[in-house]
Amino acid sequence: MILEWLTKHRRWVITGCVIILIFTILVEVFRSYFWASSILDYFQHWSLALSAGATLALAYIAYISILENRRIREEERERAIKTRALAIVRNWVFDSLELITLNAQYTDEHRREEFDFGRHILYKIQDAKTELLRKTEEVLHSATLFGPQFFSLVDEGFNTLKGFIEQGMAENPNITEQYKKSFGLLFANILKAIRETEDSELNLRT
Repeated sequence: MILEWLTKHRRWVITGCVIILIFTILVEVFRSYFWASSILDYFQHWSLALSAGATLALAYIAYISILENRRIREEERERAIKTRALAIVRNWVFDSLELITLNAQYTDEHRREEFDFGRHILYKIQDAKTELLRKTEEVLHSATLFGPQFFSLVDEGFNTLKGFIEQGMAENPNITEQYKKSFGLLFANILKAIRETEDSELNLRT
């Protein structure tokens, strides 16, 4: 109970300790005066109690310092976790947009009507799809750290990407420009949400 009270009123306690320290120095400086010698006599009679009080005050200050350091470490740890989580989601968004870019390259090569059209792009598309699906669980878990609204947006992006992959749209040379635009807009909104989260929660942007 005492520690709780001290913690609640720590500013007053620290201020009181500083005042006592200044008062002690003044008494020592003016010890030749009557009023100072009387105070010194009083201190001598109550030296044990005063010593115990000073020890308690120092222990309290040490206790507060430990709590403060622990709080700072916890905040730094949480900040590092959230920074990494945002990086995971951001990289996933960039990789998802890269899949649309690969589709555009495949479409361009397909229109050339060459014998081996688009084959090396198809290999890249297959690798990209495999990597994106592999990251799914980690991305969704990272998104849960920033609230339901952020997670809902990322989950919508995942479902769109999943449909894009399962329906073979990445290998579709006839995909419409409207589809590409809506796909890109959705993931652009996720990037916007990431930037807003950096501003509001992590203060990473300057």
